[in-house]
Amino acid sequence: MSTHRGRKSAASLTVVALAPLRRLPKAPADLSKAAAELWDGIVRSLPADFFRPGDLPLLRAYCVATDRKAQVDAMVMEQGILFDGEPHPGLKISRAEAALMASLAVKLRLCQSSRTRAESAALKEANAGKRPWDKSDPAAKYFA
Repeated sequence: MSTHRGRKSAASLTVVALAPLRRLPKAPADLSKAAAELWDGIVRSLPADFFRPGDLPLLRAYCVATDRKAQVDAMVMEQGILFDGEPHPGLKISRAEAALMASLAVKLRLCQSSRTRAESAALKEANAGKRPWDKSDPAAKYFA
């Protein structure tokens, strides 16, 4: 915090303080090509300091689950939903991977709902109010 009072000089306004650069976490070497591409896409779409070291195993698991689900879904599409007259066993695996993906996405704050605080959502809703043309509003009769 500066102790200087008053207007800032033109010289001080031209100086730009640079934040330290943070390195993006690299995809683990044992990931498949598709999982590594997903990792890179996620990491590059978020701020450099978004993930902490403890998040990286969860991100790895998310990428593996996503890749595995895609592989199983492709196999089911190729072989058909029915396999020997029964639902394809891959459907159960696909559902399990989707559930795992959903859980990890929330824990990693990758989905919009996990980044929106309940207080913010409630405030947004409260500020929206009723529109005059809504039927439940007593003033609606004036907007018919």
